[in-house]
Amino acid sequence: VVIDLINLTKGKTLILFTAKSDMEAVYQKLLEANLPYEIMTQSEDSSQGEILASFKIDINSVLLGTGTYWEGINIEGESLSNLIIFRLPFPVPDPIIEYKCSIEDDPLMKVNVPIMIIKLNQGIGRLIRSNEDKGIVSIIDPRLGDNAPSKYKNIVWESLPIKNKTDSFVEIENFYHSLDY
Repeated sequence: VVIDLINLTKGKTLILFTAKSDMEAVYQKLLEANLPYEIMTQSEDSSQGEILASFKIDINSVLLGTGTYWEGINIEGESLSNLIIFRLPFPVPDPIIEYKCSIEDDPLMKVNVPIMIIKLNQGIGRLIRSNEDKGIVSIIDPRLGDNAPSKYKNIVWESLPIKNKTDSFVEIENFYHSLDY
């Protein structure tokens, strides 16, 4: 699915991860696929500014990131036309989250899901930074699929700023090709 989406938009893709291990595994798969696009990943060897500058210059590139890439980065224009969210950004347990969970009767729905929704919306905000920005947001986490049993999936979909939803690649293709670049 990730490769199909990247090929559809000819790069121009940011993929957000919640785990570095997932990011590294997908990075390796993309390299092995020998795609005709520059594949960049967040790394300790380069600054975030350098990586983002390279991504903006090469509009057909693909950037994989985690952590700070969910918020605070600004990539306007065609170089980011495809945002793929690999997994829902549930909070990592820390003492504050653990305490909040300990005092709730339903910690998933009262603590973890609301925090995840805020971060998910921040991630989606990476695609739309100006009135001229447009593109595709794909959330490929199976917990939001039509047949997923998760009790929070409807709450998540209702909280998103994007209301068109499909699992049809043909509909995604038609939508993308209808965008005026």
